[in-house]
Amino acid sequence: MRAREVAGRAGGVRFSLDEWIMGMFGSEAPEPMTLEWWSDRAGRCERRIWQLCEDLLMHGLDVVLDFGFPTRAMRDRYRQLARAVSAPVKIHVVTADRELRRERVQRRNQQRGETFALVVTGAMFDGSEGWWEPLAADELEAGES
Repeated sequence: MRAREVAGRAGGVRFSLDEWIMGMFGSEAPEPMTLEWWSDRAGRCERRIWQLCEDLLMHGLDVVLDFGFPTRAMRDRYRQLARAVSAPVKIHVVTADRELRRERVQRRNQQRGETFALVVTGAMFDGSEGWWEPLAADELEAGES
């Protein structure tokens, strides 16, 4: 929801990795979803999304990447890509405790509303919790917020 709001305020184009993966490959998704299946498709979608982002940025449009950016390495990679095309970077961090996040995911799974892209199982939620690396102070000191 936050990415939609940010893109709307900026008049930018939002790219949701979950939406792209499921839109392009969802009919092939294994049951249950596996990390290997997801990771392969995420990499392919990320590369194509960034090609589009470069074009948009070169035309003066803002882009909002709704990728989660769970690791420092991923955030650093995208900072470098943005800087290579002289695009400013702004990071928005949404914080909520684990149980509130779990409740939101379960509600989204049930309601399947505007922000629904895929069913996130309890195992998927728990697994993703282990990936998250909080932003380091130097990430925020770099003029981003």
